Amino acid sequence: MKKLLLILFTLSCLINTATFAAFPVTEHSSTETLSTPNHLDLIEPNLEVPIYGDSPVFGISSFIFSLLGLVSWALTIVVETELFWFSLLFGIAAVVLGAIGFSRSLKGLAITGFIIGIIETAFCIIVLTAIGMYG
Repeated sequence: MKKLLLILFTLSCLINTATFAAFPVTEHSSTETLSTPNHLDLIEPNLEVPIYGDSPVFGISSFIFSLLGLVSWALTIVVETELFWFSLLFGIAAVVLGAIGFSRSLKGLAITGFIIGIIETAFCIIVLTAIGMYG
């Protein structure tokens, strides 16, 4: 019963604190008359500079694909299935996206994904040739 009362008290406190604004809200109603007939003077310039071409998406995705390749290798070993095909695909994707990500921000993730992707791809090719040779 004590736990139930404590939970109800906690929930009521959270609900009461969440309903109030964290900043003062004041309403000012004022009207201004503008003397300039030119409508271009009324437009404020955008002060934020858009970022083009320096997106870290390729480095992050290269690293994620390399991790997915490692997970597929781990599942191949643990479950004893042929999931190394996914590791080969993830490794190739990690290499390609890592190579694109070298010229972008977060180069560390791109380099890491590229190196792990090369290792995964080479290991997959070695395993596939061994399977082909020894059948």
